Amino acid sequence: MLVYAAVAVWTVCLLCRAFAARWPQRASQAWRAVLGASLLAAAILPIATSYVVAESLGYEKGIGRRREEAPVFVGVITAMIAISAIVAVIPGVPVISLLIGVQVVNGVLLPINLYFIWQLSRSRRVMGEQRSRGVLDAATGLTVVVLSCLSVVLVAVTIFGV
Repeated sequence: MLVYAAVAVWTVCLLCRAFAARWPQRASQAWRAVLGASLLAAAILPIATSYVVAESLGYEKGIGRRREEAPVFVGVITAMIAISAIVAVIPGVPVISLLIGVQVVNGVLLPINLYFIWQLSRSRRVMGEQRSRGVLDAATGLTVVVLSCLSVVLVAVTIFGV
């Protein structure tokens, strides 16, 4: 967690310097807001990812569990922190390019995730009588299509600079 904090503070410093140059009267507010958001994300992301992985694979999960009780859950958290620490201490890592790459991956995965969530919401077996149908289903389908198109455009602009 100390590495997350160090990266968060470093990011906050860079952002606040840029913010202070543009809006000097608001620099202290920006510093506090970005630091809070960074520290919160640094604590939440490994835990949320670990919950998703453990749930998807059918393993025991829970933040109150010991390593012996939930080895996959605790292992994913540990691995994410270790990998993040290794990446953070490598000198000369292009942080901005890394962040852009992560967003490209998110843009590629978003349409796939949206499609499957939409299909789950329409499933009688999963949702029963609460399933999505009619106008709501059409609106959801349209939203999936529009967001997928926008996601593809964002990825194309990011990769090809169109």
